[in-house]
Amino acid sequence: MKISEWFTDKRVVFILCALLGLATVIDLYTAYSSPIFKIAETNPIYMEYGVYPLTLLNFLIMIFIIRGMKKTIKLLTLFAFVMSCLLLSYGHILGAQSNIQATQMFHDNPQKVLDQIHSYTPEQKQSAYNDLVFNNIFIPYIISLIGFVIIFYLYDKRKPLREKYIEDGLKLIKKGMETK
Repeated sequence: MKISEWFTDKRVVFILCALLGLATVIDLYTAYSSPIFKIAETNPIYMEYGVYPLTLLNFLIMIFIIRGMKKTIKLLTLFAFVMSCLLLSYGHILGAQSNIQATQMFHDNPQKVLDQIHSYTPEQKQSAYNDLVFNNIFIPYIISLIGFVIIFYLYDKRKPLREKYIEDGLKLIKKGMETK
């Protein structure tokens, strides 16, 4: 079986969904198992509402993206779902990495880490979190969306040229068949 035959639309959607699911679970596990999670977490939803709404929101977003990717046929919507899936997976992986590093630093020198955590106000923590999310998820998403819109525009504008190439190709095929 060729690799191109193996990659069906269902398998690609499954791989993307599995990536998002795995990254989400790893992020939540590394966060909730960290001894400093309750005092060091910077996610504004957790800071305002706690663990359960944050967990529920993560899984609701994941379900929304998965269902959307399975059902839609619109190109822009597919792009939005795929990019959301990839960037949220990336964000969860960054979160897990941060959780692991913070936990390791805490194990190495608990007092230093606690002093550092307590030196920040909740507003400073939220600002740092917002900057991280904005710079690593939203800016790449917007840049990708702009690129996609430009590509779609150029693709549409070049449709007559593509159709001419197809027409010319069909003429050559027909001409070749007539000479046989």
